[in-house]
Amino acid sequence: LITLSAKYKNDAITVAGGYNFAGEAYGYFDLKTVPNLTFNVEVNYLDKDISDSKNDKGKDIANTTIWEQVGYNFAETGLPLEAGIYCGQRIVEDDNVFEFYPYLSYELNEFVTPQLEVGIIKYADKDRIDNDGDDYSTTYSITPTLKLTPCKNTTVRVYYNYDKEEKHAVGTTLKVTF
Repeated sequence: LITLSAKYKNDAITVAGGYNFAGEAYGYFDLKTVPNLTFNVEVNYLDKDISDSKNDKGKDIANTTIWEQVGYNFAETGLPLEAGIYCGQRIVEDDNVFEFYPYLSYELNEFVTPQLEVGIIKYADKDRIDNDGDDYSTTYSITPTLKLTPCKNTTVRVYYNYDKEEKHAVGTTLKVTF
């Protein structure tokens, strides 16, 4: 498949975008002009021929997903806290989804950082009923995480995730930078 893409980056911004001739397009914007502020937007579009989304009639439909992140790191003020929010929208013909994930991260020391993320997900389709007859057009999740940094190039995260549908998960991630 042929993909065309472009990227521009300087000290203030990063802009990227591309198109895959199978029917996928993406765009990205990152603003770096305010110290300690994180602000970025990512957009992805999938044509109906490659999207796995279907409308209420079972027909293939296009799918657009948009993610934004705004956060601030307060470390330079003497408070080892980072706070922000991820927001996501999935835009499809019959069932748009809006997601909000506020997060906090507090660095106790250079090795241990507790983190908390709360997810709130709102489905535009108000007819979402689970097997027990309960409405789940709005749902939430809570994810406490313990981030461990045993050395400069290694990060371990241990987390527990609880959501309204009682889909609990315990997990860990390991990131090593070479």
